[in-house]
Amino acid sequence: MATNINRTALPLARELIGRDLPDLDDLPPELQNTIANIYYNFATTFLAAAQKDWVPTKGGQLADLKDFVSESSFYQAAFEALPQSIYALRKMRNQDPPWLYDYTVTYILDLFKYRLPQWAMKLPPILRAPLRFLSDAPVKEIPNLYKFLRRDRA
Repeated sequence: MATNINRTALPLARELIGRDLPDLDDLPPELQNTIANIYYNFATTFLAAAQKDWVPTKGGQLADLKDFVSESSFYQAAFEALPQSIYALRKMRNQDPPWLYDYTVTYILDLFKYRLPQWAMKLPPILRAPLRFLSDAPVKEIPNLYKFLRRDRA
């Protein structure tokens, strides 16, 4: 795992995942890890903002505050949208054509992991694939975080 892990955010992320999406084992591993990272980053930004007299400290305060607001807005929106998205994804697994499930998994990853812009989300997946590597927003994930959270809750 990465060296810069907020150990205080891990239990909160685990609790929130357990509340909203009790079991992710039926989902593809890449999606499991993306969901775990979104919940972890949401917990991290929530805990940072909850601290008394907290101010971003990486560089210039105004630039850091802008980055923090942008990041926290993204994670707030993803945190709120993911439970409904996963619920719909699970429903379509058995009811719709099999390709639609795979398409939706790719769509969710492109939106939340690779953060492709809205115009790109209208393209077919094959045309979105190269954009994943050209995206301005780098993938900010801790590898195997879901496995760690899952193992750690036992």
